[in-house]
Formats: sequence, structure tokens, C-alpha cells
Amino acid sequence: MKKKWKVEVINGRTVKTHVIVPNIDLVRIRFFAIGDSSVTQYCLQLFSSEKTLISIYQRRMGKYGAVYKDFWDKEGRKVEYLAEAYLRRLTLNNSEIARLIAGYNGLRFDTIAFCLANKELARHGIASLWDADGSIP
Repeated sequence: MKKKWKVEVINGRTVKTHVIVPNIDLVRIRFFAIGDSSVTQYCLQLFSSEKTLISIYQRRMGKYGAVYKDFWDKEGRKVEYLAEAYLRRLTLNNSEIARLIAGYNGLRFDTIAFCLANKELARHGIASLWDADGSIP
């Protein structure tokens, strides 16, 4: 994730803000989240029943902070080990990443459009959406 700073006028005040330029890992996380996640203002949670996807996305998310794992069996009981799990959840407490995915009004279509406008990022984004069995409304 590359940050660029800019100075702009918002509501008559000059403010310094930063722009996050997405890389492949961030695009992968973002589009997987569209397909199978829960996003709040401060937190991102990815869900999957596939073991291999969880380890891949845990590495990607780990670049942006500590990632917490939870596992459940088919009856919805929490279990301790990945091998016993049917559903896996990864949680990343990073408000910047969460707000790139969704705002107060739902999905951030501006960031989706930005990623889809770049062929390389679009390829990775669509692959991650496919991983999550998701779609864009």
C-alpha cells in the first residue's frame, strides 16, 4: 500500500490528506471482501470454508496489521484447530483498509471503479471476487 499526500480545500479549510494507491495484495483483499466479508468502519472480517484460501488471505492481510483467526464446525460451534473447521474467519482491525471497501452508505464504488480501470489490478480483483464466490451488484 503506497500513500501519497495531497493538500486540498474541504469546506473552506485547507487540509492535508493522504491517498492510498492500491497494490495487488490490497486489491485481492478488497475484492474478496466484496464477495464474502463483514466490514465496519474500523474492522474487516473475511470468511471462507476453504483452508487454502484462508492461509493465502491471512498472509495478504498480515501486511496491514495483526490478523485474528476464528474457526467453526458445521453446527456453528467454535473449534480450536483449522483441521476441524468448516468455516474460517480472519479479522483485521485497520480502519483505513475497511473504509476503502465500504463507507456509511455501503460499498465504495469509486474504489471499485479505480481498480477495474487498471487491467492488472482488475485481473487480480476479479480473481479474488471469484475466490469468494461473490458478485458486484
